[in-house]
Amino acid sequence: AALRVVAGQLKKERVESIAVCFLHAYANPIHERRAGEILAEVFPEAVVSLSSEVSPKYREYERTSTTVANSYVGPVTATFLDGLRRTEPGWVDLARTMGATPWAVLRHIRLPAALPAAASGIRVAIAVAPIGAIVGEWVGSSQGLGYLMLHANARMQIDVMFAALLVLTAMGLALYFIMDFLLRRIVAWQPDTQANVSH
Repeated sequence: AALRVVAGQLKKERVESIAVCFLHAYANPIHERRAGEILAEVFPEAVVSLSSEVSPKYREYERTSTTVANSYVGPVTATFLDGLRRTEPGWVDLARTMGATPWAVLRHIRLPAALPAAASGIRVAIAVAPIGAIVGEWVGSSQGLGYLMLHANARMQIDVMFAALLVLTAMGLALYFIMDFLLRRIVAWQPDTQANVSH
């Protein structure tokens, strides 16, 4: 019942992806799989990654971090595949009429048509990726920014906490703007992107 409430709340907040990692799921994944079934029932739109399926290993840190990484990549991949499926049929038919091979259709029509959708997902994923890394370090790491934040919080070192948060914010912003800069040039044929680049 509690998981259904949490899933409903995540749905209201329009979460796109969920990572599930139970401590001993590598040995007995029954409970984790049941959690995945409930999430899929209550929130079918979300991409659910189960650690017992992604990386059924003994060490919880490696398993959790891999599952979190998969939960970031999942929506981007789904968006890209959706973009491939939604390619304008008229373009494909015209190319085939002119004798284009399946590889040429994929390279010159389907991929360029799907890239803008994938770019949007990449922008979101790259901005929140540092947060996922921090959460993974909270679970079971002996070093890193997340480890530093945990120890600073336990020792009431507020200055260290804020410094770590500042670094995390800077990392997120830097990754976003660097990726945005690259994507604007990769998908420069997009009308809004073209306008932004020209300014």
